[in-house]
Amino acid sequence: MIRYKLSKPPYTKESLRLSALSVGDRAEVFLDEGKDHFIVELKPVGKIKESELKVLAGEFLNEALTCLYRQELIRFAPELSQATAAQFLEKGFPATPPDPLEQLEPQVRIDRNRDTEELLAAARNLIR
Repeated sequence: MIRYKLSKPPYTKESLRLSALSVGDRAEVFLDEGKDHFIVELKPVGKIKESELKVLAGEFLNEALTCLYRQELIRFAPELSQATAAQFLEKGFPATPPDPLEQLEPQVRIDRNRDTEELLAAARNLIR
């Protein structure tokens, strides 16, 4: 296990939670919050070498900083994120290979398309 004490500015609870997703299948991440700091513990799933644990922790911290950068970019340049989201929402989701379940049961494809269109419509309303 490896443990870090991280200052609240710049780190946020959201950035640490998002970075936990990057190591989710390889380590358990425990987060404790103090007044001006966070305590983060990474416990690897299974046995790994000390050097591998340090690499995993570095990946976690790098992702936390990347999340902070993304948050700052969105806050200071909302036009960029809105334009990107608008393009994505107008074009819809990229094509995926045919799903065998949809091929066996056409109603599944119809239901999924309807659900996707409803989600896209709701998302479009959020950015307007």
